[in-house]
Amino acid sequence: MKVLVPIPFDLTNLAHGRNLRIVHLLREMAGSCRITCLTPGPTWAQAVQNALPDVHVEAVNKELPAYYLPMPLGLNRAFSFLGYKPALLADVCHRAADYDAVLGFDLPSVIYLLGAVRAKSSTGSPRVVGDLIDDPWLLHQSLPRRHRWSPAGWKTAWSIARIRKLALPKLDALVAVSPLDARTLSAVSGRPVQVVPNGVRLPPTNSDTTEPLAVFTGAMDFPPNETAAVYLARQIWPLVMRQWQYASTHGKANGASSIRLAIVGANPTARVRALANIPGVTVTGYVDDMTAWLARARVAVAPMLSGSGIKNKVLEACAAGCPVVATSLGAAALPISETHGLSVEDQPDRFAARVHTLLTDENAARTAGLAAKDMVAQRFSWPRMATCLTTILAGEDRPEPETMTACSAKQTFLSPTALCEEALTHAAS
Repeated sequence: MKVLVPIPFDLTNLAHGRNLRIVHLLREMAGSCRITCLTPGPTWAQAVQNALPDVHVEAVNKELPAYYLPMPLGLNRAFSFLGYKPALLADVCHRAADYDAVLGFDLPSVIYLLGAVRAKSSTGSPRVVGDLIDDPWLLHQSLPRRHRWSPAGWKTAWSIARIRKLALPKLDALVAVSPLDARTLSAVSGRPVQVVPNGVRLPPTNSDTTEPLAVFTGAMDFPPNETAAVYLARQIWPLVMRQWQYASTHGKANGASSIRLAIVGANPTARVRALANIPGVTVTGYVDDMTAWLARARVAVAPMLSGSGIKNKVLEACAAGCPVVATSLGAAALPISETHGLSVEDQPDRFAARVHTLLTDENAARTAGLAAKDMVAQRFSWPRMATCLTTILAGEDRPEPETMTACSAKQTFLSPTALCEEALTHAAS
């Protein structure tokens, strides 16, 4: 199957959840599909080629005449406000009919997918599929009010609302990373949305020994991570420390002479850096190797209060054999069970109690960590996710594993709210 993939953004930052998903899926799909990535220029083409050495990458032919894409006035204004690259649109329209499928990722790719729809041949080729990853408006609650209510925020909200309502229904298939994103996208588009979660790569070995260390990972300038870090350090961690002090006093700490919390991730904000003043809390900033921290840790935490999509931080911790304690939002779209190494607690005292148990009981933590690793190995491998996406591109019936569903527009949904420009990209998990 020949697949054309327009790439209208820079893929070089693989700490970005969207880019990580794209690179892993295309690497795996390259074994069964002939993929051509089309970029706006030679510099971007080289960057994509470096990330995807087994994929054919080309820069656009800028000598093609400009292509006018007929669309409603409101939709035209929406794309114009958000910005697009006319040369890339013209080249996609010129090439699309020669391919079996055209695949686009994230909302910025939608205009190029509309060009492919317009260029369909008499045989119905290509099949046009949009992997939206997240539903951007779900990030609204995570963004600072100054962004949501700014003039640019209002314009972006209006633009995204137009695109979701008027453009998405024209595509042959839609994909999202989690059931919640799929339901809300389906509500707006009136179309079923397939769920293909993110995958994860398993490290070759697990650490035999761990420290009484809890870790929270992610980009610490991303608002949901900042909010979660502050909540964790100021409301949950003091309860963990109190339980540990009591256990130490009564000889029930299982030899743990101290416990620590590490907030690990790049670009910590001033609010996050201030958490280092709390006893037992370390704020690392950028680290070269996140897996090294997960290998040392006895438990990973994801006390998310906002955001959307599946949390890469949780998958990566499970893959490293590190058990996870999360809120319901932090564990969204994942199989929730202590037998899977993933505990969900939404009350601070219960969250703290579970973290304390794993910090002070190395055997329990090791058993839960092995269960977590086994769970992601069976359900969340990148080859498995790539196979499902390839099947969607081919328009075939695909298997429905526990983690993937098709969400129909007939279900009950949330109402759209204002968006901000930051919601255009899939934020760091």
